[in-house]
Order: sequence, then structure tokens, then C-alpha cells
Amino acid sequence: MVAFAPIGVDGLGLLSMQMAALEPAFRGDADMQRLVAPGTIHRSMNFARASAGLAVGADGVTWQSYEPNAPRFTGVAQRLLVEGQRSNEALYNTAFAPGWSIQGIESTTPLVAPDNSTNGRRITETSASSRHILERGITVTGGTPYTISIAAKAGTTPYLQICFGLASSGHANFDLAAGAVTVIGSGTTAAITPMGNGWYLCEATVTPAASGTMNCGFGLANSATMARIATYEGTGAYLDVWCFQVERAAFASSRMMTTTSAIVTRAADVATYILSAAQAQQGTLVGTFMTQAVGINPVNTGFLVLDGGSNTNRMLLRLFPNSAIVRGTMTLDGTTTSGAASGQPSITNGEVFKIALAWDRSGFAYATKGGPVVTMAGLPPLTRLMLGQGDGFALNQPLCGEIGPLDLYPTRLPDSVLQAMTAA
Repeated sequence: MVAFAPIGVDGLGLLSMQMAALEPAFRGDADMQRLVAPGTIHRSMNFARASAGLAVGADGVTWQSYEPNAPRFTGVAQRLLVEGQRSNEALYNTAFAPGWSIQGIESTTPLVAPDNSTNGRRITETSASSRHILERGITVTGGTPYTISIAAKAGTTPYLQICFGLASSGHANFDLAAGAVTVIGSGTTAAITPMGNGWYLCEATVTPAASGTMNCGFGLANSATMARIATYEGTGAYLDVWCFQVERAAFASSRMMTTTSAIVTRAADVATYILSAAQAQQGTLVGTFMTQAVGINPVNTGFLVLDGGSNTNRMLLRLFPNSAIVRGTMTLDGTTTSGAASGQPSITNGEVFKIALAWDRSGFAYATKGGPVVTMAGLPPLTRLMLGQGDGFALNQPLCGEIGPLDLYPTRLPDSVLQAMTAA
């Protein structure tokens, strides 16, 4: 597996790329700066992440490793991946030992995983009449959502079940041949996403009512509609899995390997651009975004933040909790106002769409997907831009998604242009 290093981090902590090769991505309009382009960011951007991370490569299939402080670019489009801090609390998520309870499983045989390592496992059931499941206890807090996710591929059976314990009926069944969720248990949400080469990311979420130890696991099923953790007579069927993950969140994030007894934490992705004096007075940002948090995130989901070094003076674009409408929020000398939601287009989970944010001395304007332009009077003192954040200091309102391309223009573009550029 290739490990990507920080791209030319110099003594000033700035990303100074091999510009001879990358500079053409930023040419064209002499008055515009392309801050994010496919597979790269502008040399004036600061990027930090205090840990390694994984992302899907340019082939859209193979997962690749990125070293700390290296921006991650994901998928065929090679957009910039921005996520908040997350932890995988499922220890030994490849070997399934020690600390795992395994029933009705004949073998867990290593195989090549989507990251080209041998950390994948072929899970083969016994012929016994029993449950056919692998699980481990996770310490949970009541009222907090927990998401199990696992990459899986059909073998001689296409049926996978994810299940939760702690007096929960939480579970979900998946058909890996059809790429479908076939059963969603009470109090559970679930989703399946294709990963290429027959692999799917399967995930399910519950919110336990009480604190304690909750068994989190997965297993083979003998039908698409099998009941939760049912007993059945096995046939020696198998399926392939990789990277079992348990996160304290309402949806899954990118993969995190836990091959030891330590919980693995991936730090937040932080992309920052320092505004010039002229850019602090006027400008326009036009960019492409995608988030996995639409309608399910219990906290704000941030796209862009312009601030003056504190939260008392800032302008930001974000989704409010469990919302599907991008809204602007401005704080001027500690007083906060939000843009209207009425008439604004909604977005969907995983949708790729465009946003424009413009400012000058008269105030801010923004547009989403070619919708009506919302204006807000007043201009706070500004010094920096942060990408994929809703709070530039706590870093607890991340995009949980992708950015790019993203362009910065030196002037406040007209409302009609903002609409047209975001509708394209």
C-alpha cells in the first residue's frame, strides 16, 4: 500500500508543491486562484492532520495511506477529503482476537483487502446449528449514536448481518450480490455503498438508551430476511470482509485499522488559507462540495468559514443539525444572524453540488445549486478562510465529505453570476 507524504512542507509550514508539474492547474483566469484542484491544493494553503489516514485512490477502488499532514484526495474525481476527528473503538479489527466472541465460525482466513494489504478476511461458517457471528463488547454512553461499518464482499453466500447488543433489537441485513439493505431492525438506520470490485461498505447505527457494554458484531445470514442473531444450520458458506469499525457517530467515516489493543483515532483535517488585505475586503468563493452528513448529523456540518481570528467575527456556510439546506450565519462583534431558509434548494446525502460565497463592504451573499441569492448586511474583520469547517476553533462541525474544485476570485461577483456558476 502506497503511503502519501505531506507535499513539500517547507520551513514555514506551507505546502510548496512541485509547482512545475502542478502550476497548470492554477492557470487560466489570471485574477482567480484555484485553491483546490483535482489531486492537489494551492501552494498558499496550509494543511494539517495530526495522524495518518486512508482514502480511496484515483482508480476509485484501491484504498491508499496518507501520512500525517498530507491532504487526502479521494476517488476518481480526486476531491479533497475533509473529516473531523474520529476513533475506531473496535480493537483487533482484522485478527478478531483477543477480546472477540466468535460462534459458529470455522475460519477467518487472510486475503487481499481493498487497500492491497492482506488484512482482509474470508469468514467461513461451520456446519453446526448455531449463531454464526463475531462480536466484541464496546463501552457506550446512553443517548449517543454508534455506527458499525464493515467492508464486505459476497462469497458463496451474499448475506451479511450487522448486530448490536445491550438489550437492543438493533440490526440490519445486507445482500452483497444485489447491493441492497434488506432488513432494518427497530431503532436502527442502515446504508450500503459500493466500493468497487464487488466490495460494499455496509453500515448500521443505533442509539443505546443506557450506558454500559454493548456487543457490536457481524455475521453470516442464511437469507436476506433472517431474524436478528438467529440460529441456523450452517453449510460451510463464506463471505469476505475488511476493516470492522465502531464509531461514536451517526454515520461512518473513512477506514481506520486497529491491529493492536489501542483505540485508533484519526485527527481532524484542517485546511486554512490566510487572506490578503485586499481579499479581506472583497472576494468570491465558488466551489464543488459533497457531504455524507445531510439530514443525519446531530451537529452543524460546515462548508466554509471566513473569520477574523475568533468566533465573534465570522461568516460561515453550514447545514444546521439534521437539515438539508445550506445556510449562512454571520457574527459581527458577537451578534449572530442567519440567512433565510425559505425558498432555498435542499441537498441530498452524497450529492455533488456547488456553492458560491461573496463579500464586500456592503456584506455577504451566497447561493446554492443555482437557487435564490441570500444577502446579509455587514462585513466583519476577516483574516482567514477555513475549508470544510463550521467552527474554525473547536473543529467540531466538519464537512464529513469532499471539496473541489474551489476557486477564489478577487472581486464580489454579481448575484446573477453566483446563481449561474452554482447551477452549472
